[in-house]
Amino acid sequence: MAFRLLYYPTALAELNRLSLDGSLKDREKAVKKALAHLERDPRHPGLHTHKLKGQLCPHEGDVWQAYAENKRAGAYRITFCYPPGEANTIHVIDIMMHP
Repeated sequence: MAFRLLYYPTALAELNRLSLDGSLKDREKAVKKALAHLERDPRHPGLHTHKLKGQLCPHEGDVWQAYAENKRAGAYRITFCYPPGEANTIHVIDIMMHP
């Protein structure tokens, strides 16, 4: 079952920044690959998807995080949630570097 990804402005802004900055092409490729996996299967083993403790999405549900990169300084992460009443939809809240 495929999911429809809807992006919050913060996620879209970072995705656009990655695509415009030529020095970040490898990171853009990793993020887009992770988004494709998320769209097909949020439990894909390469995403290392896990629930973030103590954070609620704007819909007051759980917030999840997926890895776009791993074992790299400033590795990119994708935070998302499943909005209630929107079957097969994932809201991508943010795309960011892991501190």
